[in-house]
Amino acid sequence: MEGPFCLAIDRTNWQFGSTDINVFMLAVVHDGVAYPLLFSMLPKKGASNTKERIGLVQRYVRLFGVESIDCLLADREFVGEHWVKWLNDSGIRYHIRIRENFWVDRPSSGRRAKASWLFADLRVGEAKCLHKICHVNGQACYLSASKVKPIRILKHGRKAKSIFRYGLDIVTEFLLRDRNEYKIPIFNLLSIVNQILTPD
Repeated sequence: MEGPFCLAIDRTNWQFGSTDINVFMLAVVHDGVAYPLLFSMLPKKGASNTKERIGLVQRYVRLFGVESIDCLLADREFVGEHWVKWLNDSGIRYHIRIRENFWVDRPSSGRRAKASWLFADLRVGEAKCLHKICHVNGQACYLSASKVKPIRILKHGRKAKSIFRYGLDIVTEFLLRDRNEYKIPIFNLLSIVNQILTPD
């Protein structure tokens, strides 16, 4: 498995008794599965902030270099003017979901519209890309969208699917049951983790 790599960041938060456990992770995505590589335990509950996001990505950059990053994937939690500005300034490509009610400024036309209005014509299974630069929260970016069936929300308020949980389940299945039906080079990926935990 050779770089540059597609990275993903995500966060999971739950309670163990009266203790909040809030894990902020960075993963390498391979064949549609996210393999957790680095993490931070946030000393709070709720969303990460710009400093915490930059800190986690900088840890990766110190270990592997910015040139090893193809792009960074993130969900709607990971928005914000200063965070996106840092990604732009660092030359890190990203694909970050935005909320449909975000205002989008289009310098080419001088118009402003909500993100949902720009893609209102999409049907399920369709995708669309705006090929001219837009501004969201004051930062230059390109916008694209696809319309998919919504993911079911469970009673605790979290989504029924998690790419991080999916990746952990595959690693666990292979290590404990000696099965690798997905044809994924798991030991190559785990060797990266081992190099991080036991540096020269």
